[in-house]
Amino acid sequence: MKTLILSLVLFFSIQFLNAQQVEVKGVVKDSKTQTTLPFASISVIGNSKGTISNEDGYFSLILPDSLSDFICTYVGYKKQTIKYKSGKLLYEILMEPSEQMLREVTIRASDSDKLYELVAMIKKNKPANITVAKSYFESKSYCDTQQVELVTAFYNLHSKGYEITDLQLKAGKVGYQKFGSRIFMNIEASKSISGMEIFDRNDGFPENPMLMRIGELKKKYVLNQTEIFLSETDDTIVGIEFTPKKSNENLFSGKLWVNSANARLIKLKLYCRNCMTHPFTPLTPSDRLTNVNMEINRSFHATSENHFIDHADFTFEAQFSSRHSSQNNYTYPIQARAILHSFDTTSIYIIPKFEFPDSSISDYSKIFAFPYIPEFWESQKPYQISDQFQRNENFYSNPKTILNGAGFHPSMSKKEKIFTTPYTHWSEKRTLLNTDKTIPSSTHKIDQQLPGEKYHLEVQIFLDVNKNKDSILITTRTILDPYATFFNFPSDSLSNCFINLYFDLCETERRKFEKSISHNQITLTEIDIRFKKFKLDLADTQNRFLKETDRGTNYSALVKWNEFVFQQTGIDNMHIFNVARK
Repeated sequence: MKTLILSLVLFFSIQFLNAQQVEVKGVVKDSKTQTTLPFASISVIGNSKGTISNEDGYFSLILPDSLSDFICTYVGYKKQTIKYKSGKLLYEILMEPSEQMLREVTIRASDSDKLYELVAMIKKNKPANITVAKSYFESKSYCDTQQVELVTAFYNLHSKGYEITDLQLKAGKVGYQKFGSRIFMNIEASKSISGMEIFDRNDGFPENPMLMRIGELKKKYVLNQTEIFLSETDDTIVGIEFTPKKSNENLFSGKLWVNSANARLIKLKLYCRNCMTHPFTPLTPSDRLTNVNMEINRSFHATSENHFIDHADFTFEAQFSSRHSSQNNYTYPIQARAILHSFDTTSIYIIPKFEFPDSSISDYSKIFAFPYIPEFWESQKPYQISDQFQRNENFYSNPKTILNGAGFHPSMSKKEKIFTTPYTHWSEKRTLLNTDKTIPSSTHKIDQQLPGEKYHLEVQIFLDVNKNKDSILITTRTILDPYATFFNFPSDSLSNCFINLYFDLCETERRKFEKSISHNQITLTEIDIRFKKFKLDLADTQNRFLKETDRGTNYSALVKWNEFVFQQTGIDNMHIFNVARK
């Protein structure tokens, strides 16, 4: 069944960008080789907000006013300060490699014990500070050379030192295209980044040197110093490559950039070729992945008081083989790339009021459980990873894209919907239970009770609040929760009438609540208090409906509640489902 999402948004004269703000764009390059530098950090001087360059080195940055200067940093390069010139909106930033340190303070590569000790000390000296930051996430998937998927999302990124502890979804968009007649989706995109812990063994990922004590580290890895330089704060940064001694072991290769004074990580690179272990699994037994290559990078922002994730990225490549029958075997290269970037540690998003049962719910289900709010995405444009040719927006707007971030594409089949979400948003179109057939046309007479132990109804009211200075944007929805709702009885006119009356009743109460908070003077605290009270009042109304209708067997009560819903919504469920007295 296609669900028509009702869009009820209260918008109070939001002005998302100050007229004095200036957007600059540019590219970051190595000054000697002219190669572009991906994921370089760019930020406004005196401001914690910033951005990073994309995989091609391009960026855009919002300056708070026309007098702002900005800086660019990249591990292994000198910090560059860029003076804003009035009217100049395009910049080429040429990064110079950091100067090598004097020989007498260099940790010699031949003194390998010191390298092993330094790597082992990283775990012992790991920071324990907790940070919450606004973050942007982006994931792209390719089959052969065709982009087939794009996921973009905003989160509150919770981290403890080097590790991601939680990602709280604020909003997301998904788009995908068919590859021939096939569908390729990475429905757990964010978990490719957040699912691996650096200092603990992880299912689906090879091991790395920071899991090990010195004895095991010496047994399994060869370490080599590749570079040493001074940071902008005059700290000694050592680059250490690590290579497994045996190629047949389940181990990452990679490189560490470490502050030698306190054994703190500045940057981490992990990679493996022909990985024996990886977190991706084909959906069906007839499909398989071979020649799997994987790379993970994390960079960290370090201050005297804090140490937190600046960005994390993930690249996955493989050969995908699928056999539909003994005559047809399809093999083609696939690739997935994901990036998570924290851009503001001074404030956090107000996370929507909506409960998921546990962490097993996929990114796709979470994103499509939430309504799409165009005003929010418009306000977040400056914080998305810039692309020179706006390829992301072009992909979403492409007619071939099945999902475009604003709802279900008309050509989307029932089979394809299983990848998105089982959550059902309230709609004037009726919700049919346990059936794909049209609404029954015959008159149904009440002759049996719907046993209480064979069904449970659970509706959630989604609430999202976005505040910008003195303006506020409130969005609410009525959503049937599939993880707490079940129906173990046949789908017929009575059961469908009963369920839709319940759903419509919740929708009428949601409308009243939304109206009660639709004024400019309301505060975030007052909204929260009223929402808690509303949920209690809604539960009382729901229980009264279930008790009075006796699970659909009390005809007089059904008539009363049907009349109430009809007055509020204009929907006559008893007429639609042809329910009559026996």
